[in-house]
Amino acid sequence: MFDLDGRVAVVTGGSKGIGRMIAEELVRRGVRTYITARHADVCLQTAAELSEAGECIGIPNDMSTVDGIGALAKDLARREDGLDILVNNAGTGWVAPFDDFPEKGWDKAFNVNLKGPIPRARSRCSTGTGGPWARPRWWSRPSTTKVSIRMP
Repeated sequence: MFDLDGRVAVVTGGSKGIGRMIAEELVRRGVRTYITARHADVCLQTAAELSEAGECIGIPNDMSTVDGIGALAKDLARREDGLDILVNNAGTGWVAPFDDFPEKGWDKAFNVNLKGPIPRARSRCSTGTGGPWARPRWWSRPSTTKVSIRMP
């Protein structure tokens, strides 16, 4: 499709499911890929498994809070001069009968799935004033995987 060799990517929620599949393909295509997940053991194990095909670094992190998002952005800024691909895949759900669905369940899902992608993109963009950290073209659809790619 197009050459991604030498690029740098972050896949939030990259330890399982669709996020893992996206991370696996990026690693296979020569992208240095960072994955995040709330559960440290799963995140680090997945990164180790994906590293058999290329470079994958696990960063355990809770993307449901602005503080967690900021910590990830700072960590990445220390490790990399720039970021080419951001996959906002972190997501969560809550299962309960409609009549018993708690407000904390709605808050959790809303904060990660709908509110989370914008601060993640802002954190990615605010670590510099241009160049490799320049603002991506941004689009968002609630409850779907979001991707931002900086092309030359």
